[in-house]
Amino acid sequence: MENAGIKLDVQYMDVLSVEIDDKIKTTVTERLKIVKDELKKHFEDAVTNATSFAEANVKLAKISGTLNIQIPDDLTWNGAKLFGSAVHLTGGDLIEYVAHVDRTASKNCGWGSFQLPITTESVYCLMDKSLDFNNVVLTAATKILKAFPDKRSVYVVRIRDPKEFDDKNLSLLGFVKFEDYYTPKATRKQALGRLTFFKYNLSSFNRSSYAVFEEDKNKKLWILLKKVKEYYGTKTIATPVIKTDVTLDFTLLQNYVSNKLEGYSLYGFYDDTPAEKLEDATEGMEKLEDYLERDIKDNNIDLEEVAFASSRKATDQITLFDENEELDLHNSKTSIVNSDSIFLNYIEESISFTVKRNNLQNYRLVLTTSTREKSFGKDLEKTIADIRKQYPLFKYMANTGSTDYYNRRQIRASVEETIEYVNMVDTMKKKTNIIP
Repeated sequence: MENAGIKLDVQYMDVLSVEIDDKIKTTVTERLKIVKDELKKHFEDAVTNATSFAEANVKLAKISGTLNIQIPDDLTWNGAKLFGSAVHLTGGDLIEYVAHVDRTASKNCGWGSFQLPITTESVYCLMDKSLDFNNVVLTAATKILKAFPDKRSVYVVRIRDPKEFDDKNLSLLGFVKFEDYYTPKATRKQALGRLTFFKYNLSSFNRSSYAVFEEDKNKKLWILLKKVKEYYGTKTIATPVIKTDVTLDFTLLQNYVSNKLEGYSLYGFYDDTPAEKLEDATEGMEKLEDYLERDIKDNNIDLEEVAFASSRKATDQITLFDENEELDLHNSKTSIVNSDSIFLNYIEESISFTVKRNNLQNYRLVLTTSTREKSFGKDLEKTIADIRKQYPLFKYMANTGSTDYYNRRQIRASVEETIEYVNMVDTMKKKTNIIP
């Protein structure tokens, strides 16, 4: 018996005790041969109706695994030797590289040279030795998967010994030609060296170079730019993003790049760049509008809420205090004596509102003029109405909006003075139930 399963062979009669007489040895040997022949016929019957070499191997592997029986070495399908679940490669003599790309796996590429799995759910592709395997295999594999939507994965193979490959009849796996799905392109250096392109830095796109691109270790996004002639010269601006009817404003773009694209660099190419050259230059990069679209979807961003977050009402009129003052009050909230104070509720609601508003404002660059405003601060507005009733001096010391614009800073209170006032009002209300 072996770890890989039972191997039925009369050679194992040698291990029988010499004390067993020849008659018993002969009987056991004959019965083992009968079982072996019956199992071989069972295997042969299972693969007879297979419509392909791969299907025959898959069926064989399934039976072998179910019965825990080692596959006989002499099984064939249409004269071709069968291997079961995989062709095992000793020392990589047969195949130099194997790349596996799975459309459903989180890790989209695995490498190996010890075996070539055989499945009916995969496409097999032979790759020319003249191509750089590491740099082009993923590009081609992705295109192959698109061409075979019913397949789960693709194996890209570069062989070392064509004769052995033919001897093992591996061509019966239906290998497609790599060159039918991949045409060698210009190198990145060649592509970028022929183009005028830009890198976004702080608030503008600046002319860049291949050297800068290569030294940049960030993930890379790209966007189309167009030249607009103005009175004093030519200005470069970005084209619309995510099917909007507005042109990107660099100020709004800067907000998104600074706050949402940590670890990314943004490059720009003129929109009149020939499509083929643009494809070569941006290979392996993601377009900014695709990234934005995914970002908005993955984070459930409501563009109507974005419109409200960017409005003057959300910016100036909802919270009682400036953003920095709100944060200072939040950091000092432990100084508020009454744990049931409605001012504590206000601080928590206000901070949550400010965090959400600031995050949504990062997406202002995708607004259109037709977007309807949608308020997400209704609960906070109700809390503020209650606050103004209980703490009347806030009318003069807080940022209560445009209606109190000229009065709201008549009393300039520090955080400590504000909390002292809150504690005084809370204490008096608790003792007398009267609001001063």
